[in-house]
Amino acid sequence: MEVVRDRFRLHRAINDALALSRLPLARLTEKASRDFIRRTRTLGRRRHKAWADRILPGDLPINIEGAAFDDQGGLVLGLRFPVTASGQPIIVELKELDGAFRSAGWWPVVRAIRVLTGVGSPRAPVGIRDLELSGHDLHVVVGGIDPELVKGAPPPSARSFEHRVGRWTRGAETSKVLTRLVRRFQPGLRVEGLAGDGKGGFAYVAERLPGVDRPAKGRVAILSLR
Repeated sequence: MEVVRDRFRLHRAINDALALSRLPLARLTEKASRDFIRRTRTLGRRRHKAWADRILPGDLPINIEGAAFDDQGGLVLGLRFPVTASGQPIIVELKELDGAFRSAGWWPVVRAIRVLTGVGSPRAPVGIRDLELSGHDLHVVVGGIDPELVKGAPPPSARSFEHRVGRWTRGAETSKVLTRLVRRFQPGLRVEGLAGDGKGGFAYVAERLPGVDRPAKGRVAILSLR
């Protein structure tokens, strides 16, 4: 396995692409902005890190919880945060990543920003927990986001996690991906991963958190459903 430390290049590229898209985004809470953005920038400057100035005061923290390569080496990323102002999940499509392993000066290039429609609302925003590309289908697991990021957002356990699917076209000009429901999970079941078996069935990685969002100890289960 090769590991690349991108030194906040991906953070900068995605924030710039989101700003360029002019997509209305959910507003980050003041506390989250202070904890995730301003403190990181201050710490980097204090330690004379070259990446410090790649973090700007108005940035949003990027939480990636789904990733899949397409058939031409492009990378599709599912964001748990940020989400749109209407509470819908966001997909970021990157160009080929070979340069990340060959050049110290590599910089990620965002090909497209997509919004998953048919799920989420301003009062109950949802983000992506995992995704998988299967031919022309994009399968995603979506669930609630943390209330500390968006003021007024309900805790993740307040909304059932869902498996949704939409038509995927690499490099498409449209910024929206219409999704339909495949499966809605029982309340309190936090689904953090999915994998298709190629025959229409899916395995899910789920953490059962009865009654609360973050107990001291959760139970992890693998669910195989058709």
